[in-house]
Formats: sequence, structure tokens, C-alpha cells
Amino acid sequence: MNRIASFCVDHTKLEKGLYVSRIDGDVVTYDLRMCTPNAGIYLENGALHTIEHLFATYVRNSRWTDGIVYVGPMGCRTGFYFLTRDSIPKEEVISLLRETFRFIAGFEGEIPGAAEAECGNFRDHDLAGAGCGGGATRRCSTAGRPAADGVPRMTGRELTGLCLTWPDAYEDYPFGDEWAVLRHRGTHKIFAMVFEREGKLLMNLKCEPMQAEFWRKVHPQVTPGYHMNKTHWNTVDVNGGLEEETLRGMIDHSWELTAPRERRKSR
Repeated sequence: MNRIASFCVDHTKLEKGLYVSRIDGDVVTYDLRMCTPNAGIYLENGALHTIEHLFATYVRNSRWTDGIVYVGPMGCRTGFYFLTRDSIPKEEVISLLRETFRFIAGFEGEIPGAAEAECGNFRDHDLAGAGCGGGATRRCSTAGRPAADGVPRMTGRELTGLCLTWPDAYEDYPFGDEWAVLRHRGTHKIFAMVFEREGKLLMNLKCEPMQAEFWRKVHPQVTPGYHMNKTHWNTVDVNGGLEEETLRGMIDHSWELTAPRERRKSR
């Protein structure tokens, strides 16, 4: 038997993000990867089920309803397939997804289509898990000092220490004590910079251009790189509400892009 197209994708190279998987006529298939494949963290079944119901309900009631073809979970529990007509511009797809997951995060009340007559597994739902990312993410646990609102905040030293857990990483201060530069031993290539500006703890991270643009659209904490090439670098407001798993994924992506070839995927 022939291998189907989705099995021919090299999952060792996939990160969290949005990908155009295939185009069939006027139908575009998007892969929305909410978890890094084979990284040990996956969407919980109940939360995955609830996200599917809320996801489908929202997009099919949106202004783009006529262009929505299909919403469904991946069997590996790392995300969702989202099929649309090509009449919906890619920028609008990103905007719609952002709106959708804000809706899911704040949803309260009865889950649409979750009654016994409406659903084939109506007892297996988890609204709380869906609202916090499907059970696959958690708020930053490495943070230190509390802010005025009581939410823990990471310090610059803690963030630098986190980066030093990546293989062969070391810190350098070529621009003074205010900027911690994280590099690879051997090549000395930079994969992260930690600094403060206007009272915010910020981090510069390298990123593939399409992924950089996606993260900027999805996460308000991510902006074009400060004092860096804005096509290839992002600046992250570390204490702006970003999930720890998302932050780690961004650091890992930058480390992978700058690591010597023989060291890649060693984490």
C-alpha cells in the first residue's frame, strides 16, 4: 500500500505553529500544531474534544463561514487540521484562529453540541482543560518575584539560567552587564539575548521568517527584533503572559536554528 501524504512529512523537523500542509483545488489544509511532535507533551483527550466543539462552532459562525470546510483533531493529539477555501486570505486565517482561541480561552457555560443526542462521546469533555491550552501548557513555573497583580514574574537571572540548560550554552556580556548574550560553545553563535527595557524583561530570539510572523500575529508579547534583523529575529516580552511551554518552544527554535548541524535535535 502507498504511504499517504501526511505520513511523508518529517515530524522530527516540526515545531509548534501553523503550516500549510497541502492544497487540493480550492481547498487549503492548515496544520495547527499546538504541541511539538514526540516531545512528550500532548493534548488531553477531554480537552481536545472540547476544543474541537468550540473551534468548529466559532469558525462556522464567523464572517468566513462559507469558506470553512473542516475542523478536526490530529490523532497524535498534537493539534488540529483546519481546511478552508482559498477565498480566505492566509492573513485572515491567522486572524480568525487568533479570535477563535481567545473565544475558547474565555468560554463559559454549556459546551455546544455536547448533549447525548448530539455527540458520540458526550461525557468525555474538559472545558477547563480546553481553556488553558488543552492540558498541554502551564503558566511559567520558573518565575521568581511577584508583581503587584500577584502573578509570578521571571527575573533576568532566572531567564538566563533557563537558557543555560540548553546543550553547550554559555553566557557572555559583550555589550555590558545590562545585556546577557547566550551563545553556542565552539561556534560562539548567538541564540538568545536577555535585557530590560522600559521596565520589561525582554528576550531576542532567532526565528524562521514565516514562523516569526505567525508568532507576532498570535502572541501580542512577540514583536519584531529590537536592534536586530526584523525578518529573522523576534523580541519577546517574557513576563507579558506567555505560557512557559510556548516560551521554551521559542528558545528551542532559536537554539536549533543556530546550533551546529551535529548538535541539532539533541535535546
